[in-house]
Amino acid sequence: MRIAFGGIHTGAVRYNPVLNYADDFRIVRGNDLLTNPYFAFLQDYDAEFLPTFHARAIAGGPVARVTYDDFRQDFLTRLQAQLPVDGVYLAMHGAVYVEGMEDAEGDWITATRELVGPDCPITVSYDLHGNVTQRIIDAIDMFSTYRTAPHIDVEETMRRSVSMLVKSLQTGVKPGVIWAPIPVVLPGERTSTEDEPAKSLCAFAGYQ
Repeated sequence: MRIAFGGIHTGAVRYNPVLNYADDFRIVRGNDLLTNPYFAFLQDYDAEFLPTFHARAIAGGPVARVTYDDFRQDFLTRLQAQLPVDGVYLAMHGAVYVEGMEDAEGDWITATRELVGPDCPITVSYDLHGNVTQRIIDAIDMFSTYRTAPHIDVEETMRRSVSMLVKSLQTGVKPGVIWAPIPVVLPGERTSTEDEPAKSLCAFAGYQ
C-alpha cells in the first residue's frame, strides 16, 4: 500500500503582532522525511510511505500568509507527484492561524482531499488543544489527538492515526468521523490532564 504523508504543525496566537515566517519553522522535504527521527516510527508498518513536505514550529504569532501559501503549494506539488496513493497521513497541530485565514487546517486538509479524490482515505493526528471545524470533519476519514497535556504521547498519537489507516486499507473497512461539539471552554492553565478539572474530564471521556 502506498501512503503519502506530510503536514504543517504549529500553534499560533492570533493577536501576537510578531508573524512567523519560513525561517521560524523546521522544514523537512522529500526523502529527508524518511530519515527524520520524528517519522522513524513509520518503519514499523508494512507499507510504502511516500514523503511530501512537513513544517513544524513552536507556538508563536500568526503565520505570514506568504509563508503559508508557499508551504501549501510545496506540499500539494509533492503530493501530486506521488499520485496515485492508497491513503494519506497528515501530521498536523490544529491551532495554526494564518493572516486573514480563520481555518488554515481546514484549507490544508480540503486541498488535500480535492487532490486525492473522494475515495482515498485521509487520517490526521492533532494536538489535544487543536481546533476542529465541520469543514475538517467532512474531509477526513480518521482522526486522533494527544491524550495528555503536557504532551507525552506524541508518537503514540501519530501511531494511532497511522494504524487506523493501515488497518482500513488492509481490511477494506472505511471508518468515518462524527463531531459532537461540547460547550465547554477552559483557560489554558486549567487544561493539564495531570490536574483538575481536565484530569477528571479527560478520564471521563476515555482519554486515560
